[in-house]
Amino acid sequence: MIFVIGEDPIKVGLVTSLNRPSANVTGVTNFMNVLGAKRLELAGEVAPKAEALALLVNSVNPNAEADTADLQAAADALGRRVIVLTATSDSEIEAAFHAAVQHSVGALFVNIDSFFFGQSPVVDINLAADGPGC
Repeated sequence: MIFVIGEDPIKVGLVTSLNRPSANVTGVTNFMNVLGAKRLELAGEVAPKAEALALLVNSVNPNAEADTADLQAAADALGRRVIVLTATSDSEIEAAFHAAVQHSVGALFVNIDSFFFGQSPVVDINLAADGPGC
């Protein structure tokens, strides 16, 4: 088996060890899913006055629940509020961006998910025009 994953392959049970997987598997991990706390820390430096941050997740992704919990725990430790937005279709992505504007989020994290990789042209809204007080 060959894998490419953003999660820790030991944690999800693909291998028993990184240097000795003990199975006929090989693959690559970029550990993107375990960087939530660092991403929050950087967002705090970029948008220190932001009262809320948002996380966009594909709710059908098997890692969505764990990734959301990890980011929420990191946010709690840093005293930040995270609003979780979900999208599984193009129209839900646009609705999630509108919800982010309604909640006046200072940063939006897009969870690692193959569905989101090709979706950037889908959202065609003017966030500044939709913001509070506009």
